[in-house]
Amino acid sequence: MTMQGPSRPVLLAVEGGVATITLNRPQRRNALDFSLVHALAEAVQQVEIDPSVRVLMIRGAGAAFCSGGDLAYFHGQGDKLGPSVDSLLRTLHVALLRLTAMAPLCITCVHGAAAGAGLSLAMAADFCIAADDATFWPSYARLGVTPDGGGTFNAVRLLGVRKAMQLFLMEEKLSAAEAQSFGLVSRVVPADGFDTACRGFAERMATLDAEAVQRTRVLLRAAARANYADHLEIESGTFVQLVQRPVTRHAIEAYVAASREPRT
Repeated sequence: MTMQGPSRPVLLAVEGGVATITLNRPQRRNALDFSLVHALAEAVQQVEIDPSVRVLMIRGAGAAFCSGGDLAYFHGQGDKLGPSVDSLLRTLHVALLRLTAMAPLCITCVHGAAAGAGLSLAMAADFCIAADDATFWPSYARLGVTPDGGGTFNAVRLLGVRKAMQLFLMEEKLSAAEAQSFGLVSRVVPADGFDTACRGFAERMATLDAEAVQRTRVLLRAAARANYADHLEIESGTFVQLVQRPVTRHAIEAYVAASREPRT
């Protein structure tokens, strides 16, 4: 399954259980116009229905991950700006909801700038790997608009309310190291060899038990919204279901057998 071609706004490739979606408007620093967002939703849907995919990476072509909404595109909409932006965001929401619900783990690989909706997209994944040259910048307040692309939801989920306030209202541009300290980034790696490091991380994640990973993601995402007592019931029910699988029984037997071996 591939979506390739130099003129396509989004590229998709699958290899060895790892899908890679590449935002492909490098001349616009991968800014989001309707064509890119529509292609992104299509690519995510293809990944969602492909049973061979264990991990999804999202990256940007060229010098940046994603510079946010394409302001030149917005400006060109004239009197249709409101309906056009509404349509764009609704299509983006389809992609974001599929990313959250799909079985594969999602990793955003950020180099260069992740600004505006690009920052929101980076936060939507399960992991965010950043090159040491990456920058993270909300850039909403300067335009007199509120965050979009699920940014407020995911910022509170990742950072808590006070840090989310700081992120979006103080409008500080964060380096990769600062973003990691803030809680936005899972790991920072050197820009030299960035693609190789992201691929290696994705391949390691792809070796994990697929069902256990999916169930764990569901539990963790639900935890922020659940009543504690209710969540304990859901959590224990999931554990009881998975612990009875043959693959888990075998893993337990192997661990017990290894622990009984005499140590030298």
